[in-house]
Amino acid sequence: MDAWMAWMKKNENALVDMGAPLGKTKRVTAAGVATVRNDVTGYTIVEAESHDAAAAMLVGHPHLNMPGAYIDVLAVTPIPGLQT
Repeated sequence: MDAWMAWMKKNENALVDMGAPLGKTKRVTAAGVATVRNDVTGYTIVEAESHDAAAAMLVGHPHLNMPGAYIDVLAVTPIPGLQT
């Protein structure tokens, strides 16, 4: 946990939401609701100048010390036609 806290402290100005571990998944489709398994185990929301800058911020993240671990970096894009 110390490594996670150190990473968060190092990147505190970019953290929008430190996130949390995620639990069981329910998938909702037009056919209904089902219990499914996916590989997403947690999330963190960061703000960066670019997608590449966000990815660079996660190089060396403590999560990557877990066997088989990876981090997907997804960009949030504006909703077309919606002004904020």
